[in-house]
Amino acid sequence: MSDTTICLKPIHDLLGERFFVPSYQRGYRWTKRQVKDLLDDLWEFQSKCEDQKKESFYCLQPVVVKKREDGAWELVDGQQRLMTLFILLTVLEPILKLFKKKRFTLDFETRSDSCRAFLENIDPSKRGDNIDYHHICDARDAIETWLADNNRDGGHSFKLLQCLLNTDELGRNVKVIWYELPVTEDSIEAFTRLNVGKIPLTNAELIRALFLQSGNFDAGTVSLQQIMIAQEWDAIEKILQRDEVWYFLYRGNDSPPNRIEYLFRLIAQEQTGFDPSEEDDFHAFHFYYEKLRDRAAKVDAEWLEVKKYFMTLEEWFSDRTLYHLIGFLIPELLT
Repeated sequence: MSDTTICLKPIHDLLGERFFVPSYQRGYRWTKRQVKDLLDDLWEFQSKCEDQKKESFYCLQPVVVKKREDGAWELVDGQQRLMTLFILLTVLEPILKLFKKKRFTLDFETRSDSCRAFLENIDPSKRGDNIDYHHICDARDAIETWLADNNRDGGHSFKLLQCLLNTDELGRNVKVIWYELPVTEDSIEAFTRLNVGKIPLTNAELIRALFLQSGNFDAGTVSLQQIMIAQEWDAIEKILQRDEVWYFLYRGNDSPPNRIEYLFRLIAQEQTGFDPSEEDDFHAFHFYYEKLRDRAAKVDAEWLEVKKYFMTLEEWFSDRTLYHLIGFLIPELLT
């Protein structure tokens, strides 16, 4: 069964790690606009975090990796984000040295020596050598322009890097969703699955990995419990795929790609008071990550809660009286 490991990892914890970009990955293609949007988001978080709890953090999209025999991490998904962070750390390297920190490293199966050397010492005069260098130079230009426009007193660079590299002990930091594939999983197959149609990992897929981690179960029952949860998960999703059930429960235009995700959204919203109008694409994942991060927590109890919640909604649909009362009296109950 699944040996996937999933956690929230501070950017600080990536420093010193080695990442390997395989040949099946496309080259770096982020635009100046994408780089600027990331910097704006990071700065908005940094500007607000001083008034927030120490545990607050800014969450980047998932980084999917697989351990290699040489100790490096094969970068299956998330290359564009990690390369952008690397370029940012390159621009801020003089301040990085004041923190006595070093960047993580990126090795490439294609043009390994030249591309790594270029990333570590970006030379604008080589912009026209290939398309990757062109986009890397554009990203550096975007970062330097953003800093020049916002960094008149020099404080932005320091504060941005501090926010980016804070440990969990210091808090108010930046993290990635670290999704580690089993060593037995085929990397190209995983890459294809994640990139066909450009559909990223969803809350539902991330939460599924949380529930099915082997570390959640006693050694003697791990396989049986994993299979049971996986089968029940698929059964719930199958029922929710019936349109007559789904459109009774859900009224909205932004239907989640995995309909079971809606259950997790509802449970998280009910227990945390989260405002769904707020922008937090991974709120449901964060909610279950906190619940299941303590290995002493009983995953079967949390899964039982999900099943009870679903059975309540299913009863509302199946009971004709409840069906019509809910539809008539509370038409927006679940929107």
